[in-house]
Amino acid sequence: MSHFYAYLIALASAVFLAGQTNGALIVNIGDQVLLPDTPNQTITITVSGGDAVQGLNFNLQIDDAGGIKAPAISAVDITGPSTIFSGNNTGQTDVGTGELIPGSQLGLRTTTTSSGSVIADGTLAIVTLDTTGLASGNFTLNLSSTLNGPTDFAGIPVDEFQGGGLSIAATAIPEPNLMMTLSIAAASMMVTRRRRASQRVNS
Repeated sequence: MSHFYAYLIALASAVFLAGQTNGALIVNIGDQVLLPDTPNQTITITVSGGDAVQGLNFNLQIDDAGGIKAPAISAVDITGPSTIFSGNNTGQTDVGTGELIPGSQLGLRTTTTSSGSVIADGTLAIVTLDTTGLASGNFTLNLSSTLNGPTDFAGIPVDEFQGGGLSIAATAIPEPNLMMTLSIAAASMMVTRRRRASQRVNS
């Protein structure tokens, strides 16, 4: 009978674990465009798949994080109000940003749930970047093969990382100011009135 009960327990565990997995875990980094020479720019990284997870090892690296002139990682938030771990976490641990790599091009954060699990579907992290001193450039946001290893969900691997492009766009040409716009409009109205007055005199 003991073997039979052990079989039932194993079967129930397998069914339970199968119910916790709804699909492939996909982390979408996106292809991000930043403004030149500007601090405090935020990007959002999302996850889909719907698996029940109990923790996160978030590892983010820009290019090879070798101190090159690249955007700096100012902050990483994996437990804030809009993230999947909001309301169910033990706080986030800063494994190293700016402490390990010059220029803060490596952002490492971990967290676990305070109880149970959360559903891996929604905002995974909000990252703040700084392009001060940079006018242009193309870089890579890497979560799959960083110096601290890949991003995973406390031992549960990510099935696919999507996107990862990072670029700094040229400064946009400013639109005409309000006074110039009003001046053009006023000049146009004066021309129209003169034409109407001339037509009345000629008729």
